[in-house]
Amino acid sequence: MTGFALPDLGEGLQEAELVDWHVAAGDHVVADQPLVSVETEKAVVEIPSPHSGRILRLLAKRGDHVKVGAPLVEFEEGVHADVGTVVGNLEIQPQHHAATGANPATVTQPSPCQRRAAASDVPAGTNRRLPCFCAGAASMIVSV
Repeated sequence: MTGFALPDLGEGLQEAELVDWHVAAGDHVVADQPLVSVETEKAVVEIPSPHSGRILRLLAKRGDHVKVGAPLVEFEEGVHADVGTVVGNLEIQPQHHAATGANPATVTQPSPCQRRAAASDVPAGTNRRLPCFCAGAASMIVSV
């Protein structure tokens, strides 16, 4: 079992009143999902889950005054690693200039097609159309 305690809410606050649980024992939660709302002397704050997992039990009830560092919830045992989430688009840069239109002088690593062409019987300093699937293109011109 893994415990999660009331975190430091800043500004020297030592405790908070538990206003409302957003989860129950047995619920599966994901990282950053709101677990509980607490009220300090200054504001009502939602406390998010530190990781994904299943709630084993809640250790405080509505109206309780909980000290900073006191346990709030227990998670069932298991792997709780943050697997991460991609928000937005990932752009994968092709490795050769034909797909990107980049100046060949700026390409620092040869693509697999360029390495294959360099190992072939194509004379140095020439261009030749070779099959290439590095960036989904059916073919490209490879400079050797």
